[in-house]
Amino acid sequence: MNHRFTLLVALLMVASLSSESRSQSLLQTISRTNLVGVNIPDPGQYSSSVSLDPGSLFDQITQVRVNLVLSSPIPSQPMWLGQIKANLLYGDGTESQRASVVIDRLGVTSSDPFGNSATSLDQTFDLGTAFNGALLASHLWTLTVADMQTGATAKFDRWTLEVSGVPEPSSSSLLVVGIGALLALRRRRGAV
Repeated sequence: MNHRFTLLVALLMVASLSSESRSQSLLQTISRTNLVGVNIPDPGQYSSSVSLDPGSLFDQITQVRVNLVLSSPIPSQPMWLGQIKANLLYGDGTESQRASVVIDRLGVTSSDPFGNSATSLDQTFDLGTAFNGALLASHLWTLTVADMQTGATAKFDRWTLEVSGVPEPSSSSLLVVGIGALLALRRRRGAV
């Protein structure tokens, strides 16, 4: 009975150490880019989706970033970023549980209803860590860019989704850790 208890304790310790070291050393980043090249309706919206590899399941997401590239379809006429909204939708659940605002009418104030103007935008937005890792497996991530007012137009050129996190342990890696713990325990017993 004492040997079984010792074995159980050893396995639990190895699993705990494995989890801690995995959290610190196995941080992975997945990145997907979608080339869009579509003029956003004036007013209106356009959505573009990327799907992450079904095997890309994270225990914990540490960062989600979106690089958004917009341009003016007519280079001599700027687009008004104060007319543009962009939202990232992901996974399952209600929209409020799975939506993150990327941009919301940049530069709009009570004295400036049009906000910032530009001929192009190429900016990366950090959306934080409030994402459920289990939502990653085989789910679409959809970026919707909307022109909220009639007037200057914008072109949705491309976007990149970058997700970083700690991956789930695979059953095979846990099996290898367990077998290693058993072998180490047997060697200790043989040495005594």
